[in-house]
Amino acid sequence: MSIFGNIGLGVTAIAAADTSLIVPADPVERLVISAFSIHSDGSAGATRTVELFLSADTTSAAGDRVAYYSVPNNGSVEVIELIGQGLEVGENIIGKASGTGLNAHITVTNYDGGS
Repeated sequence: MSIFGNIGLGVTAIAAADTSLIVPADPVERLVISAFSIHSDGSAGATRTVELFLSADTTSAAGDRVAYYSVPNNGSVEVIELIGQGLEVGENIIGKASGTGLNAHITVTNYDGGS
């Protein structure tokens, strides 16, 4: 088993349609969320909302809403509900925003049983 910590998943724009934020792909790995924040880039000029879902596939319709946030223009929020959450294949985090201008920044620890 190998453990890789503080793996940044990059910056992901959250769209008004379903947006895959974390999708574990390897059946022998487990991803644990160590940091998760959502930032407004200021382009909207207004507060935006975002819904986050834990889903068996890459759609919000198949999932359960686990968080809902209002993100002020040029502001950010920490997604504390998901810190420490472990995810395996078939446990995906999907985001859906009320409009443009929101970005997610996520850091995970990867536990890989295949190495």
